[in-house]
Amino acid sequence: MTKKKSLHILAFNIPFPANYGGVIDVFYKLIALHKIGINIHLHCFEYGRKHAHILEKYCTSIHYYKRTSGIKHFFSPIPYFVETRASNVLLSRLIEHPFPILSEGIHCIKTILAPELKHRKKYLRAHNIERDYYFQLFKNESHFLNKIYFFSEYLKLIKFEQKAKLFDGIFSISKSDHVFFSKWSRSYHIRAFHSNQKIQSKIGLGKYALYHGNLSVNENIKAALFLIKTVFNTLSLPLIIAGKNPNSKILNAAKPHSHISVIENPIDNQMNDLISEAQMVLLPTNQPTGIKLKLIESLYRGRYCVVNQQMIGHTELNSFCHIANSPKEWINTIDHLKERTFSQADLNHRKSIESIFNNEQEAQKIFNILFDEK
Repeated sequence: MTKKKSLHILAFNIPFPANYGGVIDVFYKLIALHKIGINIHLHCFEYGRKHAHILEKYCTSIHYYKRTSGIKHFFSPIPYFVETRASNVLLSRLIEHPFPILSEGIHCIKTILAPELKHRKKYLRAHNIERDYYFQLFKNESHFLNKIYFFSEYLKLIKFEQKAKLFDGIFSISKSDHVFFSKWSRSYHIRAFHSNQKIQSKIGLGKYALYHGNLSVNENIKAALFLIKTVFNTLSLPLIIAGKNPNSKILNAAKPHSHISVIENPIDNQMNDLISEAQMVLLPTNQPTGIKLKLIESLYRGRYCVVNQQMIGHTELNSFCHIANSPKEWINTIDHLKERTFSQADLNHRKSIESIFNNEQEAQKIFNILFDEK
């Protein structure tokens, strides 16, 4: 084990339960960094989540900070999601304990860019190119006020995101993000952290196709509706749509189809079983930002994965997925795979993912960068 070092980590939200993309990366990063011997001082901004005692297993200290709110913050030149995550108490603690600082996303950087911390080692975990992410949110939003908010954040981010130049290094989650941030600072490609260690995909045939995700999010609502209305209106293979808080549009669209079912708010074990028993996991998206951790989860646990180009992006996972873009391609690919046995050869190929998306390997890269280890 590497000798003990200490590190401040600033989290945009409490990273447990680890049930959506950003916090999944944070939570499993904490576990991996703890495992290789880092004393973690975790600072969490609270955003609709309870304090999580499980974090005490992996962190030397944990501090929670209330997000500020109020309409005045919308008029700041700083993006609202950054402006509302600042704390003088946090600044005092960072000054008192002069360890390197890792900010999870630009959400928390207002405090750590204070003059008092000018000479401290500071690193940024880039989960997305935030300007692109907010522009996609703007494009996909139908509610007028939300649309204004997302576009306002996008405009502010065009300038503010360049604050990344002030960090000693940026840990980019995807290859394309790594290229982008290399223009501004020293960028390192640190792959996504996730819940899996070994490929658990099952040889054989499944009986249904699966789409899963947070079903209250616009991106995922549109993906589910695409599958229901454009693909499975002509296919007889059963489709299960599973996830958190299904939007009424999904429920209403699925209702007339006897071969389409919606499973609301499955617990973790139930979701894992749904992925494992499916013949294929279907993951279309129209928001090509960062990396989708549900894709990694599906590849570690499921059989075939069908995705579009926006989902696969620059993720190093192309060879493990079947790519379909047009409705006709989706229909033909699903037809082709529905009776194809997931074989031992398929499983052997899938296992090579373990050496690509490996939590301990990525944690050791972070350690070496933070503490100048070779």
